[in-house]
Amino acid sequence: MNMYNGVHNQNDSQEALSQSHKQVLFRENDVPIMVSWTSTIPEAHYHAETEFSIAIRGSGRYFVKDTAYDLSPGSGLMVHGDDVHYGIPSDKGGNLLRVVIMFSQTLLEARPTALNAISRLNGLTAFALNSTETNNVEQLLRNIEDEIAAKRENWLDIVICQLERFVLIVSRAATSSLSNIKKSNPLVKEVIARLNETYARKQFVEDIAKEFCISPSALRRTFKQETGLGIKEFIIRIRINAAKKLLEDSNAKVAAVAYSVGYDSLSAFNREFRLVTGVSPSNYRKSSND
Repeated sequence: MNMYNGVHNQNDSQEALSQSHKQVLFRENDVPIMVSWTSTIPEAHYHAETEFSIAIRGSGRYFVKDTAYDLSPGSGLMVHGDDVHYGIPSDKGGNLLRVVIMFSQTLLEARPTALNAISRLNGLTAFALNSTETNNVEQLLRNIEDEIAAKRENWLDIVICQLERFVLIVSRAATSSLSNIKKSNPLVKEVIARLNETYARKQFVEDIAKEFCISPSALRRTFKQETGLGIKEFIIRIRINAAKKLLEDSNAKVAAVAYSVGYDSLSAFNREFRLVTGVSPSNYRKSSND
């Protein structure tokens, strides 16, 4: 099986995050669809396009928006536009291989059946395919990949037809597959929801643990197991993601942005922003407006 790292190469993800608030998958004149085969563990990233990721072999864990999922052959994830997602490293050597398709829904504007199927998937993240469906989907994605690479006559029409078939297969399978996907600990999901609402406040693990009637050590351990990040690291990511939006969408001074996302110290904000993205807040704003 051919292996392609594509946009999910770990270094590519980090570079894209350092250059833009959203991972930019396509240039202005590109046809907005791509397929990649990857065994890498991507850093936290997000993009405007819809993404489907399906496990082909091996096992692993993946985090989307506020939930961690166990993946095994045939299990899949739908990532909606701007949902933060990343792989969770494992010391068990799961050797997860995924096939990933990312596309803009504008490609399906003339395909109302496909758009209706996608709309039914709103709110869905996890689904499971049986062996026949997995084989069919894998072949469809290989066909799409081949057409994109060769660009023979009528290639885009063929790609859109294949994409519609893919969406319909996933939509049909998803209605009966939710119970087959192991989701994260409900407690962790509640904690994440709380952090997303209160990230701009001072956060102490002891206070969070008390609120959820669990010991701080147990909370730290469970949260790390489920998300791949410590609570402090998770809060930093939420704050930096919020700061990126403000830097991109407003003219607020960097100091004001830092304060609004929970930092009392501009130097601490600059240090953590650079640690996560690889660039300073000022350079990030400049590159996002180029």
